[in-house]
Amino acid sequence: MKNSIISFLTGLILIASTTFSYSNVITDPTNTTNNKATITGKVIDQKTGESLAGAIVEIKGTNIKVYTDLEGNYSIDNIEPGIYSIEINYISYSSKTQNLTIEAGSKESVNVEIIPN
Repeated sequence: MKNSIISFLTGLILIASTTFSYSNVITDPTNTTNNKATITGKVIDQKTGESLAGAIVEIKGTNIKVYTDLEGNYSIDNIEPGIYSIEINYISYSSKTQNLTIEAGSKESVNVEIIPN
C-alpha cells in the first residue's frame, strides 16, 4: 500500500512538472511560433468617408479572406512574416490592392479608401 501511494505521488509530481514546463514554452516570447503578425484596419468610401460593412479583404496568394464588420473594421491574425498584397473588394466599388511587408510579431494597421464605380 505504501509503495502504491509513493508511486501515485511520484506520478502526480511528474505530470505537474511536465504541464508547468509545457505552459512556459507556449508563453515564451522568444518562441518563434508566437511571432506571427496581425493586420487590422478599416475600409471606407473615399468620397464620403463612410465605413463600408461587408467589404472583402483578401491576402492574395493565400486562402485568407475576411469581411469588414458594421463599422468597416477587419482583423486578420496569425500571419507569417513576409511580403503580401492585400486586395479589397466591395460591390459597386473599384477594387484596390495594397502591398505591405509583415514583420514577425508585428501589429500592422492598414486603412483603405476605395472609390465607387
